[in-house]
Amino acid sequence: MFGRNKDTFVNYPLFTQKTIPISYPDDIQKAAINRLISKLQAGIYNKNTNYCLCGNKDDFPDQVIANVDMHAIPLNVVLCKKCGLIRSADVFDAASNADYYRHEYRDINDGEIAVETYFNSQLNRGASFVKILGELGIMDQIGSVVEIGMRRRRGLYLFILRGKGSWVRL
Repeated sequence: MFGRNKDTFVNYPLFTQKTIPISYPDDIQKAAINRLISKLQAGIYNKNTNYCLCGNKDDFPDQVIANVDMHAIPLNVVLCKKCGLIRSADVFDAASNADYYRHEYRDINDGEIAVETYFNSQLNRGASFVKILGELGIMDQIGSVVEIGMRRRRGLYLFILRGKGSWVRL
């Protein structure tokens, strides 16, 4: 797909640490993260398989790129080896999703942290994406980049500086 083996410059999975990072979560975030993890472990939240939008199911097995999200919440994030889409391997069913947004989402994503502090601490992640695309030699082929679900827009910021992205609230 990319013209060279991505394993030569990326060591997957990227995120595997199963403990809450101590660098930024405040007490509100930690409590909500622990509440969510407890609900996942107890089977209160149900998940469905999230197949790739390209329709690939078996021909090109997904590459697991992370076992946890940025809050150390168990979540398999996968890269479709057919089309390159990065997505969650599983998603909440409708009832679990509604409960999550009602009870955990806001506390996990807002907490008491200063937005600027968090934004600045996360610019390295966006820089790693820019570096990978530069090493692949495909940055100039990218017309635009959309970042979904990232309220603080840290990953997209460096693409915007290069004229490759724009902020859209979805």
